Amino acid sequence: MFEGLYVRVLKPQGAFQADLLKAGFDVKAVRPEYPMDVWVACLDVTARHLHPSHPRPAAWRRIGRDFITGFLDTIAGRLVAVALPFLSPKTFVDRCPRFMRLGVRELVSRVEWQEPRRAVLTLEGPHALTAFLIAGVVEVCLERLGVTPTITPSSLEGPRSQLVIAW
Repeated sequence: MFEGLYVRVLKPQGAFQADLLKAGFDVKAVRPEYPMDVWVACLDVTARHLHPSHPRPAAWRRIGRDFITGFLDTIAGRLVAVALPFLSPKTFVDRCPRFMRLGVRELVSRVEWQEPRRAVLTLEGPHALTAFLIAGVVEVCLERLGVTPTITPSSLEGPRSQLVIAW
């Protein structure tokens, strides 16, 4: 996750890079794993540097879009990118919980269909704002599948949140 966002896409320099280091992430020495609090702190640093005029949720959503773009260029992301064009939007949404476990082991998610093109993705742990980041990720993936999605985060209660996904 860190490699995809920071090394492949954003390539922070100067004060941005220094603030990430203060938050616990060294762009020049990427580790395979980081605690969730470091990820959240780094996302907030990124929001301040790249999207200072946006409220935190909107900034995280934009970062989610940037993240998936970079992630799809990493070794793990290439596995997803190869399979993506062969999925229907419905199949992609059904597989979202499996894809999410690639990056956040603490996240438990499930999909419930309300209509043929409308589902609710429930996310549990570790951070409610994760819903906004994931909304940006899912938007990009569905756009790559040729649909125009509407993704609305809702029910943000502690570490539990939901995304209403439609197209």
